[in-house]
Amino acid sequence: MKSHRPADTTAPVPHRWSSGHATLEGAFDLCAVGIAIGDCHTNRLLTCNPAYARLVGATIESLIGRYIPTLYTRDSAPTLLAALAESDCVGGCAFDSRLQRDDSTTLPVQVDLRTARDEQGISSWRVASIQSLEGRLRTQNQALAERERLAAIVETAMDAIICVNSDEQIVLANAVGEQMFGYAPGNLVGRSLEELIPKRFRSAHGGHVAAFRVHGVTRRRMATFFPLFGLRADGREFPIEASISKFAVNEELMLTAIVRDVSLQRRLKRDLLEAGDHERRRLGNDLHDELGPVLTGLRYLCDAARRRAQTGGSVNVADLSRISDGLASALTSMRLIARTLAPADVREGDIGNSLAQLARQSQEFFGIPCVASIDAEVAARIPAEVATSLYRIALEATNNAAKHACATQIDLILRGEPGSLELTVADDGRGMPKLDSAKTPGLGMRSMDYRAKLLGAAFTVTDRKPRGTAITCRWPIPA
Repeated sequence: MKSHRPADTTAPVPHRWSSGHATLEGAFDLCAVGIAIGDCHTNRLLTCNPAYARLVGATIESLIGRYIPTLYTRDSAPTLLAALAESDCVGGCAFDSRLQRDDSTTLPVQVDLRTARDEQGISSWRVASIQSLEGRLRTQNQALAERERLAAIVETAMDAIICVNSDEQIVLANAVGEQMFGYAPGNLVGRSLEELIPKRFRSAHGGHVAAFRVHGVTRRRMATFFPLFGLRADGREFPIEASISKFAVNEELMLTAIVRDVSLQRRLKRDLLEAGDHERRRLGNDLHDELGPVLTGLRYLCDAARRRAQTGGSVNVADLSRISDGLASALTSMRLIARTLAPADVREGDIGNSLAQLARQSQEFFGIPCVASIDAEVAARIPAEVATSLYRIALEATNNAAKHACATQIDLILRGEPGSLELTVADDGRGMPKLDSAKTPGLGMRSMDYRAKLLGAAFTVTDRKPRGTAITCRWPIPA
């Protein structure tokens, strides 16, 4: 496109422009930045290059002579007029504005304005270089959206996220971190990291952090072989798991720790170990108190029958019947102990059959009605690892109802709810004992609650009317 010389105005441009040097005209045409030249007295456009015309979305011919403020949006006019006056006063200025394009759209631009003066020092004409800010604004908006996404990730994380600078001063802490360590919102940033560490560990912690800063590894899990503890604002300690990573910002090395409160996991593991010890003691008691006397009585009956046979006497049919009944009772006790000690794993989709079998066995072992009500469609969707945990919860609840609650009826119910499944073991026994605040539930209840938590399920124990207990495990079904 051929460049256009300035239009005739009452404020002529310098002679070297009007003489039309070819090199200057070529540079003007080829410049990728929009260039516009305007009259200082009339504020009308004298000429522009093709790049400026493209920014406005018009032809050069249609732009020459137009009143410059009309080339910008109305809300930009005050800023533009102030910038023109400033440029005439001090020789130049730069500002951001918005072009009003001929297609009625607007374009954010950056304007670098310079004012030329004549031989008498009077402002004569202005040269403006104009660049689109769309790319820069797009990049800024993308960066802002990325920061907002990152902030959302940090704030919605289930673990504490804490970032410290090279002085180990906290510069970022999410809401979980503030809650975990017992600080009010916004009251953790600015504190020293040492305030979150028990005093007896601070010296060793400082050495580990210093070594990590100079080590080539950028991330690792902390304290793999010994326990870690955090310190709450009220002075209480609690067990944690943590991983640490490092990164540089403006040549400053920053550290980020992801911290998880494992108080519940530690307590559940301890309870599980106690439950194991309790089960071993209970097994020993069952063997001694239930199976032992039966086997001892059978031995006496067998010895008596053997002595009669040795002396030529006849075998007593009643004694044989008592031996047979005793063996049957011993087998039942042994099967019950074995079932409690090592319940079978449940195959995927087979929990319905397993619960039905559990109901039949419980009715046989305990001599009380035990009814299974199974939603087969729901049962078919349960994976094996979940099915096994649900079965063991049902087994523990059934044994408790029969052996400790003196129930005369037990119901095993597996049904679907919107978005979840529900396993309920209900009985008509004497109900759960009332516990005061100083007591904790028994190990059987704690073991069922622990298995439910491992599944991410809700575990509840409620009283039934007029009597009895309902134990419920509600597991969310994946979509």
